[in-house]
Amino acid sequence: MLKWIGKVLGGASATPAAAARDVPGNVWLQRLQTYLEPLDHLPDNGGRAGLAEAILTYVRQGDGPQVLAELGQRYAVANYLHILSGHACRVGSLGPQLYHDLTDVDPAQLLRWARVLQACPARRFGISMADGSHWPELLLTHSVELLRDPQTDETRIVQRISAPLMETLLLEAQLPPSALLTACFSGSNDAYRQGYGIYLVPYMDGYSQWVLRHVEALRPLLLAGDMYLKHQVLNLMNDLDPPVMSAMAGELCEMACGGNREVREQAAPLLLKCQRGALHPLTLMIQGGKPEQRAHALRLLWALANQLADSPLRAEARALAEADRAASVRGLLAEWDAEPAHEQGPVHYSGPVIDWAVALTPERLEVVEQLWADLNQLIDRHNESITEYYTAHPEKKTAGKSELWPNYSAAALNQLKAFLASSEVVPPASRELPQDHSEYFSRSAMQAFADSEALTAVMAFKVLDFCNALGSGEGRLSHITCRALEQAYRQDDSLSLMALAQMLEDRGRDGDSLLQDCFNNGFAEGWDADAVAPYFALHVGWLEQALAALEVYHTDALYAAVVKMTAPPASLINRLFEIALGSNQGERALAQRALEQLPGKEAHLIAALGSGKSEVRLLATKWLGNLGHQPAIPALEQALKKDKNDGVRTAMIEALEQMGQPVEQYLDREQWVIDTSKAMAKGAPKDLVWFPWDALPELRWADTQEPVPALAAQGLLAQAVKLKSAQPGALLRRFCGMFEARGRERFGQFVLETWLAEDTRPIPLEQAQQLAEQHATNTLFFIQRYPDDYKDSPHRGKGLDELSASFLPRFMRQPQGSAAASKGLLAVVAACAGADAAASAGRYLKEFYGTRASQGKALIAMLAWVEHPSATQLLLSIASRFRTAGFQEEAILQAQALAERNHWTLAELADRTLPSAGFDEHGLLELSYGERLFSARLLADFKIELYNPDGKKIAALPDPRQDDDADEAKEAKKQFASAKKSLASIVKQQTERLYEALCTGREWPYADWQRYLNQHPIMRRLLQRLVWVQVEGDRAVASFRPLDDGSLTDCEDNPLTLADDAQVRLAHDSLLGAEELAQWQQHLVDYEVTPLFQQLGKGVYQLPEGQGDAHAIEDFKGHLLEAFALRGRALKLGYTRGATEDAGWFYTYEKSFVSLGLSADIRFTGNPLPESNRTVALLDLTFYRGGYSMPLAEVPTILLSECYHDLRSIAAQGTGFDPDWEKKSEY
Repeated sequence: MLKWIGKVLGGASATPAAAARDVPGNVWLQRLQTYLEPLDHLPDNGGRAGLAEAILTYVRQGDGPQVLAELGQRYAVANYLHILSGHACRVGSLGPQLYHDLTDVDPAQLLRWARVLQACPARRFGISMADGSHWPELLLTHSVELLRDPQTDETRIVQRISAPLMETLLLEAQLPPSALLTACFSGSNDAYRQGYGIYLVPYMDGYSQWVLRHVEALRPLLLAGDMYLKHQVLNLMNDLDPPVMSAMAGELCEMACGGNREVREQAAPLLLKCQRGALHPLTLMIQGGKPEQRAHALRLLWALANQLADSPLRAEARALAEADRAASVRGLLAEWDAEPAHEQGPVHYSGPVIDWAVALTPERLEVVEQLWADLNQLIDRHNESITEYYTAHPEKKTAGKSELWPNYSAAALNQLKAFLASSEVVPPASRELPQDHSEYFSRSAMQAFADSEALTAVMAFKVLDFCNALGSGEGRLSHITCRALEQAYRQDDSLSLMALAQMLEDRGRDGDSLLQDCFNNGFAEGWDADAVAPYFALHVGWLEQALAALEVYHTDALYAAVVKMTAPPASLINRLFEIALGSNQGERALAQRALEQLPGKEAHLIAALGSGKSEVRLLATKWLGNLGHQPAIPALEQALKKDKNDGVRTAMIEALEQMGQPVEQYLDREQWVIDTSKAMAKGAPKDLVWFPWDALPELRWADTQEPVPALAAQGLLAQAVKLKSAQPGALLRRFCGMFEARGRERFGQFVLETWLAEDTRPIPLEQAQQLAEQHATNTLFFIQRYPDDYKDSPHRGKGLDELSASFLPRFMRQPQGSAAASKGLLAVVAACAGADAAASAGRYLKEFYGTRASQGKALIAMLAWVEHPSATQLLLSIASRFRTAGFQEEAILQAQALAERNHWTLAELADRTLPSAGFDEHGLLELSYGERLFSARLLADFKIELYNPDGKKIAALPDPRQDDDADEAKEAKKQFASAKKSLASIVKQQTERLYEALCTGREWPYADWQRYLNQHPIMRRLLQRLVWVQVEGDRAVASFRPLDDGSLTDCEDNPLTLADDAQVRLAHDSLLGAEELAQWQQHLVDYEVTPLFQQLGKGVYQLPEGQGDAHAIEDFKGHLLEAFALRGRALKLGYTRGATEDAGWFYTYEKSFVSLGLSADIRFTGNPLPESNRTVALLDLTFYRGGYSMPLAEVPTILLSECYHDLRSIAAQGTGFDPDWEKKSEY
C-alpha cells in the first residue's frame, strides 16, 4: 500500500528546486525538477525563464496556481511533455522514468502534477469524468511505458500508476474512488472520439480487485449502453480475474445470449472463464429466455460442460434441450451428436527439441556462397550506378561523404558457416555485415536463396537471422523467411508449426507470432493437418477471438485451420457454421469450403433446418441438397410441412429432388391453386401495378385441358416477384410443367415481352426534346471552344436545330424507369417460354449492353433455365464473347451451372444443345396446314427451298385454303419465318465456336463428334468446309474431311473409317507436314470448298529462344494505324473492346477463350469514348488467366500462333513501324 508522508514546508527564501534537494527521500520531486528544466530554454520562445520553477512550486506546495492558465497557451510545453501526441511513452525519454517507484510520493503533489498535465493543450480525450476533469486520463497516458525487448523487438506495456494509487488520487480530488471506473464503463461509445487512456486502465496493478471493490457501482452500467459501448465494457472486462468475472456473470450471460452477434461472440468466452460461476445465470436464461436466447444459453452450458469435463452437466444440457418446446433448440442435439468425442482432459503438446547444428553438405555450402555472391553483385551494380551518376554530375557530390556500399566480406561468410555448423542459436554479435539495405534491394538474392532445394528449416532460420532478415519489426516472420520455410517444408514434410514455434522460443522470440504469419501472410496454408493441428490446438482462445472479429487477412486459412484440428472445440465449429450460414456472402463461401472437409457436418446442417431465421434454413437446405445427404430426407420432409416461407419451401423441394426423391409427391395441385389464388386476392404486389392482368394469355392443364383459374395464374406471377430471382425453383418448374405446352410458351413469351416493354418504356416526347436540345447546346459550346478536338466530328458545322434533330432519336429511346424490381417474373418466363425467348433477350442485351446491368444479368440467368437450344446457345455465345465484362462473367457462371446440372462440361453442353432451327437430320422442315404438308429443305450454302405437298418447288408458303386448318397454317408460317431468322445466327455462333475449338485444341471422341456434330443438319454442313485430324497424344495420325453423305475422305479421295474411341480435332499447320498441307489446300480448291475460316496456310509462330518467360509479344510495338481500322479488323477477328478506364479511355481489344479460362488482349495507345478516328499505335499481345498475365510458354501453341497472326493482320491495316510512334499517337 501507499506510504503517506507529511507535506514538506520550505522557507520563503528557498527555491523549489533547492527545497526539493533539501528534503530527505523526496526523490520524485528531484526527478520532476530534472524533467522540467528544459522548459526554460525551449526554442522559438516556447517556454520562458523560471517556468520550470513556477511549475515545481505549484506541484510542491500549491503556490502560484496562475501558472496553469499560462500553460494553456503554451503549445511548445505541451509538445515537450507529449501531451499533444497523447502519451509520453517514448523509448529512452525522461517522461516514463518520472513515475518509477511512486511508493513515497505525496498524493496531493501527484494530483497537482496531474492538474499541470490537464492545463496543457490536448487534442482529444476518451474518458468523460463526471466532474468534467481529464487529469486521470492524462496521468495514465503520461505514465505508461513501452518496454522493448532488443532480442525479439517486441513491445510490452507497463502502467506505472497502480489502481490503489489512483483511488487515493481520486479521494484527494474529492471524487468517489470508483469515479474513473464508472467513467470508463459508461463513457463515450463514439469510436472516433475514443482516446488512448481508456485502453490503459486494465494495465494498472490491482485493477481486478479495484473492479471487485466497486462491482455494485458498475453493475447497472454493464447492460446500459448500445453495441459500441458494450464492446468497450467487454474490453475492460477481458483481463479480469475469474472470481471478479463471476461477480458479473449475470450481466455477461445477458450479453452472451443477446441478439447482437458481435457482442455475443465477445461475451461468451468471458462467461466461460467464470466456470461454475456461470451455471446459475445460464440456468435462469434456459428457463425464462426466448428460443434464440435459450439456444445460446444451452450451447454455452454444453461448452462449459466440455471445458470442465463434466459428464453429468453434459447430460443435463441434453435433457434440457430435448425437453424444450422450440424446434430450433431441440436441433442442438443433432449439432452436439455431430461433435467428435470429448477428451477426458486437455490435450497436451510439447515442442520438439531442435538440433541447431546444420550439416554443411557441398550443396548447402554452395547455396550460402551463392547468396553472398548474389548480394555482392547487387551492391556492385548499385556502386557502379552511383559512380556513373557523380561522374556525370560532380557538382552534386558531398565532400567527405561516400555513398558507395561495402561488400559482404569473406570473413563474414566464414562466420556464417561456423555459426551454421555450431549448435548456437543466437548469431555472433561480432559479425561484420554491411549496413542494412532495404528488402526491395536484396529481394532477388534472398528469393533465390529461399527457393533452394537444399534448405532445411534450421538452415533457413539461421542464415536469415544472421543477415538480419528473419523478422519484421512487429515480431512476425519476414516475407523471405516465410518463403524459405515453405520451401523447407516441401523438402521435408515432417516440419511442423510446433517445431517452428520452438525455434522462435529458443531464439527468444514469441512462438505465438506464427498465428499472425499463418492468417495474415498465408503462411503454412497448404501444410498437412499433422503439421499444423497441434499448434492450433494450443491456441484455441486466440482462434475463438479471431473467428469472432474476422480481422485477419486470410480468413480462408483461419477456417481451414479449425477444420484441420484433430478434435476442434464445439465453440470453434459452431462459430464456423454461423459464418457458413450467415449473411456475409464472401465469408460464407470461404467457411463452407473449409467445412466441406469436416466429418459430421451434415448433423449441424440438419439442426439448422429448425433455425428461426429463414436465411439460415435456406442455406442449410441448399447445402444438404448439394451434398446429396439422403439421411436428411426425413428432416427435410418434416421441415417442409411446417415452413411457410416460399423461398425455403422451394429450396427444400429442390434438395429432396437432388437426393433422388420424386418431386410429385410433394405437389398438391389443388392446394397450389388455392394458395396462389388466395395470395393474389389480397392484391397485386406494388412492383406489379403496371402489369396488364386482363391481357394475360389463358393457361390450361396438360392432362385435362381444363383452364387454370386466372387468379391462380396471376398469383403465380405475384409469388415469383416476391422471391426476386430470375431463376425458377423446382416447385415453379414442376407446376409450370403441368401446363399445356403451346399455351405455356405463349404465356411465358407474353410475360417476357411485357416485362421488357415496361423496362424500356421511353420518356415522354417533350422530355426527350428538352434533353436533345440541352445536349445539342453543350455540344455546340464545346465545338466552338475546342475546335481542334472536333475536327473529325460528324457534328462539326451543324447548327443548334440540326444537332437537336440528330440527337432526338437517341433520347426518344431513353427508358423512363426500370422493371428491375419485378425481375422475379423472369423465373416464370424461364419455366414457361420456348425458342422465341432467346431472340427477345438477345435484342435487349445487344441494345442495353452497357446501361442496365441488373436487368441484363437477370435475363442471362433466365436463359440458363429456358429449355430450348437457342437459349442455351445464346448463353454460351455471351459467355464466349460479349462486350460487357459483367454480362460475360454472369453468362460463364450460369453456363457452368447449367453444365453441372446435366453432368456435362461446357463444351459438351454446347454440343448437346445445338439448335437446328426446326430442321431434322436430313435438313428437312415439315410445315403442316392440317391435311396438307409443305416442306422446307436446307441447302449446302444455307439457303432454304420450299416444296408443296406434291414435291414441286414454290417461292413462298401460300395462304390457307378453306379445307386447311387456319391455326396450323398460321403456326407453319410463323415456324418458317423463325427458321429463316435463326439460321444465320446459328451459323455465325457455330462458326465462332469451331474457330475457338481450333485455337484451344479441343478434342472429341469420334463417337460424340459423329453423333452430335456430323449428324446435325446445320453443323455437318460447317464441318464439311474444314479439315480434321485423328490424334494420338500430340501427334496427328490421319487427316480427313467429312462429306455430305456422312462418310470421311482423306486428301487423296480415299475413304476413311475411325473407331468410336478415336480422338479427333481440327487440323492446323502445326499438325500437318508440308506435303500433306499442300495436298489439302489443293483438295479444297479442286472440290470448290470455301473454307469456313482460314484454317490452313498461315504458318506457325514459334516463340524466339529465351522468350518463354516473357509475358507479352511486342513484335509490332510502334506500328501505326487509324483507330477505326484497328476497331474494324479486331471486331471482325472476334475481339471486343476492353474495359473503359480513367477519363473514358480504353486501351485493349480482348478475346476470351472460356473453355481454357483465359483471354488474349491486344494493347494499343488508346482511344477515348465516344471513339474518334485518331492515329494509334500497337503495343503488345498479352494473355491473361484469372486476372494475371501468363508466361508465353504456358499459352497453347495453336492459340499463341493464331493470336499472333491476328496481331500481324491488324498491324497490316496501318503504315508500319514509325520511330516517332509515341509522338504521333500522343502516347
